Amino acid sequence: MTSSNTIFVSGLFRSGTTLTARMLSAHPAVHVAYQPLFPLFRAAAKAFREFRGLATTPMGAPELIENGEWERLREWLWSYEFTANQVSSLLEELLGELAIDASEKDDFAKDAFRRIEWGTFGKIFNSAARGFRGELEKRGNFAALVGFKEIWCDAFIPALAANGVKCARMIRDPRGIVASRNHGRYLREGAGGVKYPILFIARAWRASAEIATAMENNDNHLALKYEDLVTEPERALKNLCDFLNIEYSAKMMDANEYRDGFGTPWKGNVNTDQHDGINTNGCERWKRELSEDEVFLCEFLCGDAMVKLGYETITDTKDLDRFLALDEDPAAAESWLAEYGHTLSKQTKSEELTRISREADADGMKYDARHSL
Repeated sequence: MTSSNTIFVSGLFRSGTTLTARMLSAHPAVHVAYQPLFPLFRAAAKAFREFRGLATTPMGAPELIENGEWERLREWLWSYEFTANQVSSLLEELLGELAIDASEKDDFAKDAFRRIEWGTFGKIFNSAARGFRGELEKRGNFAALVGFKEIWCDAFIPALAANGVKCARMIRDPRGIVASRNHGRYLREGAGGVKYPILFIARAWRASAEIATAMENNDNHLALKYEDLVTEPERALKNLCDFLNIEYSAKMMDANEYRDGFGTPWKGNVNTDQHDGINTNGCERWKRELSEDEVFLCEFLCGDAMVKLGYETITDTKDLDRFLALDEDPAAAESWLAEYGHTLSKQTKSEELTRISREADADGMKYDARHSL
C-alpha cells in the first residue's frame, strides 16, 4: 500500500483537472505532475480487458466501470504484474508521450522515470511517485504531497483510493463539457476542428458519475465540481486542502503562481500570453453555444445522473421520439473513435433504449415498450 502523501487528480477532459492541478501546485507543500503516467493506465486497462474478456474500447469509455467492473478492477489492479515485454514497451511509451503537451509536463520527468521499479502496477505507481519526489528534492522542492493529474482514468480511482492515494476527482456539467470540447477556441486550436460525439461524452460522463456516487463516503476520495471551483474558489480550495490534511494557502488563488512543467507562467489548455485565472465564463457557456438538439441530447443521455449530482435539466428528458429522430455525423467526429461505435446509430440508439428500460425496471417504473427501432 502507498501512503496518503500521494495525490491523484482526475476527471473527464475539459472538466477543470489541469486548472485544479495548477492550483494545487501553487501551494508550497504540493506538486502535481501533468499526465506523466497515462501509458501505465492504458496498459493496465488493456490487460484488464483481456483478463475479463471485455471488448477493446478507448480509454474513458464506460466498459471498465459498468456492471460492477470497477469493483473487479479495484481488486485486480494493484497486484497485477507486468511482463518483461510489457515493461519494455511501457517505458518506451512513457518516454515517447513526454512530447505530447510537452510544455505542460515536468522537464525532469525523464529523470524521474529512471527511478521506477518495475513489477506490479502498485510497485510501478509508488516508485514513480518516489521518483518525482526525488527529482523535486534535487531541485530544492520538498513538497509534502506529490502526485499526478490524468484524464480518462476514473475507473482506476477506487483502486487507487483503496491503496491510500488521495483522489481528487473533478465533475462538470456534461453540457459544459460538450460546449468546451466541441465549440469555440479549444475546438479550433486545441482539437483541430474535430469534435467528440455527444454519445461518447455522455457515456463517459455517466460512468464517471457512477464512480462519484459509489465513492461518496470514501475518505480517500473527494468529488469537486468545476462550477464550485470557479464560482466559490476559496471555499472549494479550502475544502480540498482539508481533504488533503494541509493548511490552505492563498497562493492557490493567484494565477501569477500557476506554472507549467518548465516553471514558466501557465498559459492554459489553449495558448494565450498567460492564463487569466479563475473566471465563471465556462459555467453557463453551454446556454450560449449549444443548439437545442445538443442540449436535449446531453440531458436525455445523462439526465437522471445530472439531477442526482445537482444539475438542473431544461428539456423533456423522457422524449424518446425526439431522441430517435436525432443523428450525429460520424465523419465530423474524431477518426480514432469511429471504430468503437460511440456515435448515434440504429445500434447505439437500441443500446440506449435497452439501458433506459433496464434502469426503469430497477426503479420500478413503467417503460413505454412502443418505442423500438
